[in-house]
Amino acid sequence: MIIDSGAAGSARPLPGHELLFAQIAKISGSHLADILKKSISSADAFLYAICQQDQSTFGSPNIENLKMLRYCTPALELQFSRAVEIRVEQFRQLLKPAVKQEMDLSLVDIDDTDDVVSVELAAEVLSKNFSEAISITGRRLCALFGLDASALSKSPLTEKHLAELLRPALHGTGLSPKVRAIVFRSYEDALGASLAAMLADVNQPMVNSGVLPQLSSLKN
Repeated sequence: MIIDSGAAGSARPLPGHELLFAQIAKISGSHLADILKKSISSADAFLYAICQQDQSTFGSPNIENLKMLRYCTPALELQFSRAVEIRVEQFRQLLKPAVKQEMDLSLVDIDDTDDVVSVELAAEVLSKNFSEAISITGRRLCALFGLDASALSKSPLTEKHLAELLRPALHGTGLSPKVRAIVFRSYEDALGASLAAMLADVNQPMVNSGVLPQLSSLKN
């Protein structure tokens, strides 16, 4: 059992931490993929409703926006999955500071600067509604790896990192700023509706393994 001593970590990783972290990564990845699907479905429905209300004709901007979203969906899902994997791997590599960070690919230093405000707004909403649960999750992840409090901001499940995942997913898709804003808003809503359940599922294996069990239990 790992008990919190005031710092986030326990100096040494918990035995079996890699297997446990792989389980956690699989759980969070599954939830996030579902959140993205809901986001795209919601954005698609919103754009379709606009077309219906405006009685858009073939070739109109509204129709083209809807067609482009549907065309880009497979690439968007693939790039989102990759972004999740990179963020998880970056946290895992904190245990190997002497090893070259082969996956140290920035998920934010990309061309789509128009998305910055959307990311900041989403992160603010998550912080307002889920800060305690996100903090507990980060502390347990750090304790699992034997990391101290300085690593909390590196958790793959911080407000900022969760909000940023959509940026690299949208990168290079060619979606218009209007559609990107709609997708971001849908993603923010889907995160808000599903994050409590995701964090509860992520924390349960750590609690079962004795990682900071005295911290508050998270419920769906």
